[in-house]
Amino acid sequence: EDVRSKIGACIAILLMIIGLWGMSYYSTPSRATLGNTVGNFDTNQINGHTKNGDASERKLASRPEPTQDNNYSEAMYITLHANEDDQSDEDHALRLMNASKKQALHLNGNKVIFCGVMVNRRNLGIMCAIFSGLWGGSIMAPMHYATEKTNGISYTISFAIGAAIITSLIWLLRYFYYFYQERKVLKAYNRLPSFHFKTMWLPGGAAGLLWSIGNLGSIISVDSLGEGVGYPLVQASMLISGIWGIFWYKEVDSYCKIVMWLMSAVSTLIGLIWLSFEHAA
Repeated sequence: EDVRSKIGACIAILLMIIGLWGMSYYSTPSRATLGNTVGNFDTNQINGHTKNGDASERKLASRPEPTQDNNYSEAMYITLHANEDDQSDEDHALRLMNASKKQALHLNGNKVIFCGVMVNRRNLGIMCAIFSGLWGGSIMAPMHYATEKTNGISYTISFAIGAAIITSLIWLLRYFYYFYQERKVLKAYNRLPSFHFKTMWLPGGAAGLLWSIGNLGSIISVDSLGEGVGYPLVQASMLISGIWGIFWYKEVDSYCKIVMWLMSAVSTLIGLIWLSFEHAA
């Protein structure tokens, strides 16, 4: 891919990397914010489903409390045993409420349960960010192997079909994993996470629509400017997500952190503008 100056393009990308790193670092929510976010559990919804609360609490108390040494959480136990015949709706609701409180305590301690294992939240975030960078940064590379007739906007259909196939395959593999454990078709199906259509149709549909429109822009950008220039420019989405998190959701409560985030954002913008000028027409 042709650029006006390889050194200039590298400097522009370096400014973007520094800015993106700064925005990620200084937009990290504090422990108190994380604890309050997870700890705000809607007990009214639970109470609405527990008519016989006292009896259910006594029944729940008869089960031994899990220790901190367990590799699974109370919430995971509820998910795995939510459909047992001897468990009523009241028991399930109370277990879920108590489990959410316990997990909020884990989050306050900067710990999170991932795949049944308690890990440091910061380390988990760094590992997932590296994984996302390795895989997400290559998301548009296959488009270069498509024909001229299927590039650009036409590539969106291929992208959507591929995403649908992979998502369905992963879901199917998860079902077979549960079936291998349960040896029963219905039990394995009940262990799959609920789709929550009534709750998620609007926010989930809106998120999918926004992502699809943004992804279409990414495809056109890479098709027009190339992989080296087009896709890095798309990372301006970090600016928008950071603004949402800081100024709307109030995830950062430190004035100093907000100032440092803004300085990092300026570095990112300079790198973006510089890189756009380095593209050779």
